[in-house]
Amino acid sequence: MKFIKDRYKILKKLNGGSMSNVYLCIDFDKDQEIVVIKTFEWNDQTSSELYKALFNRELENLEKLQNKRIVSLLEKGMDLENKLNFIVLEYFKGESLNEVIYKGVFSEKQKIKIILDILEGLDYAHSKGVIHRDLKPSNILIDESNQIKIIDFGISKLKDSMYKDFTVKNYLTPKYASPEQKLLKNLDFRSDIYSVGIVIAEILLEREFEFEENIIEVVKNSELEEHFKNLLLNMIAKEVKNRISTVSELRSRFQEFNKKENKLYGIGFADSVLKRLCQFGYLENESRSEASKLIANDLSKALIYMDNDNNLRSDQNTYKIYGKQYEYKCVVDKRTDTTFTIISIHFPNKSQHNSNKEWAITHEGEFEVCISVTKDNDFDNIHDLISNFELEYRAKKLKNDQEISEKNSIQRWEKVLHILEEDIEVNKSTLQYRHFEVDSLGEKIIIELKNEISEKVFDDEQLLCMTSAYNINRTKLAGYCIDSDGNKLIVQLSKDASPDDFAKSGEISIDRRMIETALSRQKKALKSIQYRELSNPRIADILLNPEQAMYSDLFIDLEYASEMDESKQKAVEKAMQAKDMFILQGPPGTGKTTFISELVNQIYKENPDSKVLISSQSNVAVDHALNKIKDMLPKLSLLRIGRKDKLSLGAEKYMIEEQLSELIESIRKNSLEYIENLKNQINMDETLINKYEKILEIDRLKGNLEIIDTKILDTQTRLDIIIESYEELKNLNYELEKITHSLNKETEQTDDLELNDISKVFKEKFISFGNQFLIKLDKAKNLSADKVELENTLIESMYKSDEVQHQLNETYSYLEIEDVEQFYHLKKEVNITMQGNQEELEFISKIEGIQNEWFSRIGTDDKLLDVLIKKTNIIGATCLGISSLSYNSEVVFDWVIIDEAGRATAPELLVPITLGKKIVLVGDHKQLPPILDKNIQNLDLQQANIKLKDLEKSLFEELMLNINSNCVGRLEQQYRMHPAIGNLVSKVFYEGMLESKTTVTQRDHGIQKWDGKGVVWLTTSNSPKRHEQIIKSNSHQTYQNEFEVNIIFNKLLEMEVEYASKKFKKDVGVIAGYQAQKSLFRKEFETKYKDKFTFLNVEINTVDAFQGRETDIIFYSIVRSNDKGKIGFLSDARRLNVALSRAKELLVIVGDHMSVTKESTTFDNLENPFLKVYEYINFNESICTLEEVL
Repeated sequence: MKFIKDRYKILKKLNGGSMSNVYLCIDFDKDQEIVVIKTFEWNDQTSSELYKALFNRELENLEKLQNKRIVSLLEKGMDLENKLNFIVLEYFKGESLNEVIYKGVFSEKQKIKIILDILEGLDYAHSKGVIHRDLKPSNILIDESNQIKIIDFGISKLKDSMYKDFTVKNYLTPKYASPEQKLLKNLDFRSDIYSVGIVIAEILLEREFEFEENIIEVVKNSELEEHFKNLLLNMIAKEVKNRISTVSELRSRFQEFNKKENKLYGIGFADSVLKRLCQFGYLENESRSEASKLIANDLSKALIYMDNDNNLRSDQNTYKIYGKQYEYKCVVDKRTDTTFTIISIHFPNKSQHNSNKEWAITHEGEFEVCISVTKDNDFDNIHDLISNFELEYRAKKLKNDQEISEKNSIQRWEKVLHILEEDIEVNKSTLQYRHFEVDSLGEKIIIELKNEISEKVFDDEQLLCMTSAYNINRTKLAGYCIDSDGNKLIVQLSKDASPDDFAKSGEISIDRRMIETALSRQKKALKSIQYRELSNPRIADILLNPEQAMYSDLFIDLEYASEMDESKQKAVEKAMQAKDMFILQGPPGTGKTTFISELVNQIYKENPDSKVLISSQSNVAVDHALNKIKDMLPKLSLLRIGRKDKLSLGAEKYMIEEQLSELIESIRKNSLEYIENLKNQINMDETLINKYEKILEIDRLKGNLEIIDTKILDTQTRLDIIIESYEELKNLNYELEKITHSLNKETEQTDDLELNDISKVFKEKFISFGNQFLIKLDKAKNLSADKVELENTLIESMYKSDEVQHQLNETYSYLEIEDVEQFYHLKKEVNITMQGNQEELEFISKIEGIQNEWFSRIGTDDKLLDVLIKKTNIIGATCLGISSLSYNSEVVFDWVIIDEAGRATAPELLVPITLGKKIVLVGDHKQLPPILDKNIQNLDLQQANIKLKDLEKSLFEELMLNINSNCVGRLEQQYRMHPAIGNLVSKVFYEGMLESKTTVTQRDHGIQKWDGKGVVWLTTSNSPKRHEQIIKSNSHQTYQNEFEVNIIFNKLLEMEVEYASKKFKKDVGVIAGYQAQKSLFRKEFETKYKDKFTFLNVEINTVDAFQGRETDIIFYSIVRSNDKGKIGFLSDARRLNVALSRAKELLVIVGDHMSVTKESTTFDNLENPFLKVYEYINFNESICTLEEVL
């Protein structure tokens, strides 16, 4: 037997009893959780009833018992194939108590702790009416931290059990069974007390009793302390009536013994406490003796509940102590400096008291309440207790603050999304256009605007809509703006858009539905976290408290498909072992995509039916991962969701549209072949069959046309009624003009009396008219909307009518008939000829009709998409892009792997997280922070007391720094950069932990002047032309530096000459932190340098746009150069990290080194990262150089 119920894979058989088998298993339905399964076989007819009773009894007992000292029941069931019942228990990694208690490894205090834990579990079972009946060391498990679990309730007795008529009295362990149990008498809880007494005696004596040994004599003659002897003898008395009657009493007795091992602290009380006790009626008089007894009784327990008191104004630290009923405020006694003094006492209600105690820190120990405390005492020093308390209190507060911070983060983002939603309602970017032209391929339109625009209104992520050609009151989706200049926009048309859809002049605006959809997706994700409505609800708890992340320490032996260094192998292993979430930090060039592809390989080796989502904030990252996975695992099916124009080269084949087309074509081909085979079976003249089918097609089309024409007539009638109502309103308006004209005429050259009469008549007429107007207006409230809807319905119906008529005309032409008479004559003639085969042909024709109807609809709804999704192994999409799928498809992913997770905002990241059972986040919090949408950056967030900087805090970073260390990994070898660059990045940004696995020879850039050098700083510090230029734009200012632009292009021209002589081709990235500098570079390139580079492929962009990218050579323009050493946002080490880590062979920094290293700290009091860069270059002259440019 390898599986139980095709769900639980058996790893190995464990030690079990004679009545059941016990196995260690993997649960494939719960992320391969390790479980223990106990089976009760019933293949032997003579014992099947017994096993059934045992199963039901253990099941009934375990369902009643939910306690941390008792193994938990997870599932139950029946396996018909293997003929057994089974129960699934939690896996508790430990060993049986009998394997450790005889070895002398426990101290006296540890023994008492183990005994108390056993008694706690047994006391709970008894409180639920359950008698265990088989307590022995082998039925008690203990782990490395000495936590225990009681197991095997197979023959336990439930007092109100529905199975009490069925006996299992013969199943017992004689050595531990009570005398009455051996005699098969009825049992009560004292039978368990006898058994646990034997177990406790073995624990305390560290020896195993022989079966026939006189245990009572052994205990009497042992060297145990008298109080232990007496208690044990009371537990194992032969006569039931002589035994201790309850486990609760036993626990109290052992707790008393335990107290002797605890710390003892002295505590006194002030006179004000005495007076307060009298004031509230707890004491009859101010007797310190009576007061000390009352307080001692309240504090008499083996645990101290302690908390900070932040409300009392005092020059001393004040602490709260919680008793059974009362709460005490204490300070260190100034006279002794080693004891507490109670300075205040409070009497809360029970619920409030219990609530307060939940937040307290507990310590083992007790207080001795003194009438008066002297300096000469034997108490333990109270400062030891305070020190331990302070440590635990700070840890708990940090954890609590973090949970509050996470909750606040969700609330903060909810507010932002709400403000953004309101802003969209108010501000809608709309431009008027007078004309547009279509490019030669019909894929783009060039729009001429009525007015010039000074800055970019639409970005390439915003879906645009334009005025409809069929109804000027409506818009249709157009596409995305890919470029703009002056009064021209270039729009890349969407897949379903046609230039004929749009009016030649009209309006173009952002499609609000797309923004609203993105907002809705993020809001839904936030709500899912709050209300635990995720595919894996445990993820929500981990997000609020990352330490809760769990892992399995079960050894796994992996065989890797790719060659990987030790840090990658370790990361893959830890990802597989993580139960719910794994976080991986991947510094630049460390091969995060290799990790992802190898992880996917291991996932499918373990479970070939897994469904995996590959996601990222970046389209490039998604495509790169999918291509790498496909190279490694070519048989896996991949699906890509997203815009075709945003996909990387080679990723189009994974597009959902491409694969849907292939699937539809495959279905169409198979369907047509099926019809053709049916026709061939009839064995008739094919021309005659075709004629018969066309006649049936005409009949169907004519029926459809009749239905459509009826709808047109009905729509036109309703539209005429609305138009008539419009005419009535026009007439009313005409009447109003007549009244006004009449009033003006009559008031000319009249005196006041006449004017009054005219006014009176006018009022009467106007009131009468007004009533008519209001009645008509009330009826016409929704006329405009109804009119538009009916007009659209009419247009669509007429279009369908024309389409059906066109199909009819084509069919008539095919049959070479011109009128209805010819049609009916042909129909009669064909029917006569077809007699005998008519039934079969009608059947085929009906199938063909259904088939054609289905062909016309196939792909227009989500049903086929659902089929495609279900058969696909891996789906790739951006964080927000995936939700367009999830709304229509009930898809849950076994694994969600998110690359560049540090760049996504919290709501963006949560969208894919909510869809997965197991989450893997890959990123680097030491690179760029989350990208905030332009719409968010432009919001006025001060009203909600929110700062943009708060929103840039990465959820990835929060998890990375706080998650359980077993659920986090870091890649430590980089394979991208020249050693000079790699070591620079390692020293400045990663505390030297990043190891370069490349060599100077492997990354030789071929520039003779800088042979062997990987990092070059061309400094402008001594040039009079070095200074930055301030560029003001609307409400903000940016910077550019013309001198640095000239330097970089001159160097590029020199490189072009040298590479041309060597016939080398290189990719070069020119990057800067400022948009204005990027624009200046591009302008100069387009106007002066574009045609001068053959061997250099030059790309110009911002630092932010280059994250996740790499190229042979990077020129980094610093831009900032001023006398004060101000560097603005360049001080962000994360952005500088990205800038310096893009190059594979050569990094050239261009700018004023003296200016950017002038200040040792940044505006937010962090270390200036340029100082370390400059220091590294100076100390590594063999591979780096600093050159002056004048």
